[in-house]
Amino acid sequence: MNLSINTIVKLKITGSKPFNKTEKKPAGTKLQARYTREEGGLSQFEIKVFELNEQSAKSFKGKTIQLDNCSVFKPDQQYASSYWSTASAPVEIKETISKPVVNTVITGKVEAIEPFSGEKMSGYTLFFIENVEDTETIYNVKITALDEASAKSFLQKPIKVEQCKPLSKTSFITEEKPTLIQQQPTPHKE
Repeated sequence: MNLSINTIVKLKITGSKPFNKTEKKPAGTKLQARYTREEGGLSQFEIKVFELNEQSAKSFKGKTIQLDNCSVFKPDQQYASSYWSTASAPVEIKETISKPVVNTVITGKVEAIEPFSGEKMSGYTLFFIENVEDTETIYNVKITALDEASAKSFLQKPIKVEQCKPLSKTSFITEEKPTLIQQQPTPHKE
């Protein structure tokens, strides 16, 4: 079973701005959303959507859309969670939301587990391995409030974890308990 990391962003579009092609990335349009922070200030959310033309982008203004497979565009910044990029096309959804919703869903087989504890939280870290063209990458998800027995029960099994927040490109944290994925039995050849 392959590791899959899908960050889904849902937001109500308030504006858009085209951006130019670079050496490595195609041109497209930046979609913008603004929302009121809990403390009362305003924040802006931006998603660079590659290969999205300006006309299509304008048609989403005032509508709530969902974008899949978003990645953090400025990983080293304090406000990284507000800047994303994706090559997936936006899809209009009928949900009404007041602020952007970010949900990173990770599915894969748990290769190892390790306890962690800090001042405010403790739990277990689950490790996953991704193999792409002979390159191995280790990903991990810290799951708070996960006990040893539960963590051990997920070892070498395919699971799905929702609401993961990126700590880095390969490390995530969540309060959600993982769910086991029921695998389809593989047909036996006689």
